[in-house]
Amino acid sequence: PQMTKEGSVLIGLGPGMTPAGDDFMSGFFHVLYHAGLAIEWTELAPYLAETNWFAQSMLWWACKGVVAQPFEEALIGVYLDQPNLYDLIQTALTIGHSSGADHLLGVWLGLLLVRKAGLAEILI
Repeated sequence: PQMTKEGSVLIGLGPGMTPAGDDFMSGFFHVLYHAGLAIEWTELAPYLAETNWFAQSMLWWACKGVVAQPFEEALIGVYLDQPNLYDLIQTALTIGHSSGADHLLGVWLGLLLVRKAGLAEILI
């Protein structure tokens, strides 16, 4: 995958320390990393002026598969169909004002696209 100009419109979209668009992209990049399809940081660099330094750091780490522990646990829970999945998702949803929901939406879309591409394996 590549970061496109069209996809970059989400970077910096919304208010807050981590805008909703950045939270979404963080979740999406997190899944791509675990699917072996990591976005290269150099592809994001031209678009990062649209967001703040804190969100830039979050996106950088997400491109490397590093996110807050509740997000990692939720992704593993979804992928492994863990019996406590509901609790894992509820915990992830408590992060920030809407960051948890925005991140998980990115995870959901990422998983759908990975599945559609025929990539059944997530590297956890």
